[in-house]
Amino acid sequence: MKHWFKLCMIVLLLGLLPGCYDKMYLEDATLILALGFDMEEDQFIVYSSSPVFNKDAKKKTEEFYDDKPVSVRHSKNNFDTMSSGIPSAGKIQTILIGKKLLEQENWFSMLDTLFRNAESTVNANVAVVNGPVSEIIYYQSDGKPPLTMLLPKLISSSAKKNATLDTTLQEFHRQMYDQAMTPALPLLRKNKDIVAEGAALLSEQGKYVTNLNLQETTLLRILQRDLSGIGSYTANVTDLPTGQPNPIVKNKLSVDIVKISARIRTSYKQGRFGFDIHYKMITRVTERTFPFNLTLHKQQLQKQLDSLLQRDLMALIHKIQKNRIDPIGLGILAQAYQYQAWKKAKDHWGDALSEADIRLSVKTEMLDSGVMQ
Repeated sequence: MKHWFKLCMIVLLLGLLPGCYDKMYLEDATLILALGFDMEEDQFIVYSSSPVFNKDAKKKTEEFYDDKPVSVRHSKNNFDTMSSGIPSAGKIQTILIGKKLLEQENWFSMLDTLFRNAESTVNANVAVVNGPVSEIIYYQSDGKPPLTMLLPKLISSSAKKNATLDTTLQEFHRQMYDQAMTPALPLLRKNKDIVAEGAALLSEQGKYVTNLNLQETTLLRILQRDLSGIGSYTANVTDLPTGQPNPIVKNKLSVDIVKISARIRTSYKQGRFGFDIHYKMITRVTERTFPFNLTLHKQQLQKQLDSLLQRDLMALIHKIQKNRIDPIGLGILAQAYQYQAWKKAKDHWGDALSEADIRLSVKTEMLDSGVMQ
């Protein structure tokens, strides 16, 4: 009996060994953690950035670029010949795409190898760079972590504050092929440091259309029903009787949107889609730069806030309709509830949405007005 047990254990352990045949020691590997694609002087360029694990190395990242790539896959072969270790693309965390590249026709097909190759990851964040990608790839700062660690943390923390989006490569692929919506990606810029500055909106073909600032991005996430945690909103109050205004920041009111619920009705009448959107929001006052008796006139301020939010949300909807795109995903609702009409419009959904009748209302409830009056 013991011999049979030993024999079974040996067979079981031998069965595990084939999984180790392609093992790679970390010190022998070059982990590509960031990839960049851009157009410079009408030339397609591929960048990569990898961490350096050698404790004696002064520079903690290693960058490569290929300014004459035959394809993205071919660039990896070129990087293989320049790297001190064995390059591995299975740990990519951030993919940077230059705004100039997004202005090219059919640029998305260049990423084909990232979806086709099983070694690549589809969980990497995708971000648009407003400026040359090289400025970010070669960014170094003594007071910041290495770029390959900085970028994922920057995008993740900004997305949690609703100041930008958090779009993985897999989600981007879905948005590109979903006829009921258009892609939206986080937007980065290199000023003195690297900053997230909102979102970039793309067309059905993946071309750059326009961008949103930080507050517009928060409003987009409200419209997407995808607000992460607490959303911050600031507006200029003009219709309330206030005392002497602050001459520097004027009459600013800031609130945290703590909780939100949405009810959307979809219709199709006389050749036009219709969307009736109603939001209920629970808010908390975080800033008031003008004198106002909030205890006595709370209802008055709530109505003013309702009006301001409705105005800014509708302004964003009109901006989206004007550009014939749908990062909100209203097409998904049209597809679900007005399928026959959507089926006829799906090949030109952006045009159909631009002519849609969209009505929106907001009802807020102020939870509190801060710790001190």
